[in-house]
Amino acid sequence: ATIITPATDSGLSDDEFVYDGFDNSTNMWYTDVTLVGEGIDAEDGELSGSSLVWTTDRTDFQSAQLGTGNTITARLYSNDCFGEWHTVTLTVTDSDGNIRTDTRRISIWTLC
Repeated sequence: ATIITPATDSGLSDDEFVYDGFDNSTNMWYTDVTLVGEGIDAEDGELSGSSLVWTTDRTDFQSAQLGTGNTITARLYSNDCFGEWHTVTLTVTDSDGNIRTDTRRISIWTLC
């Protein structure tokens, strides 16, 4: 399991992760983040689709599962205009049920 994008954990105020807007239905700020990953298995080769599951640890803001597949656009939420940290995890499962993970810490933010 390898997260390709973002390539590293974010800094506290990376321009790439500034809030995109405010969601009136949830009453929270958000940032749409493109996540790209891969899973490669010796027997199965390159894995795709539901073999790759993206999650966030911030279940106090949103559902844990962000999506499945090699590339997704995930909406990360925050209830604080100054921002919050999300630990995003890519979990890859091969045909034998073996599981591997990779993580990134992403700070979404804006100036209040």
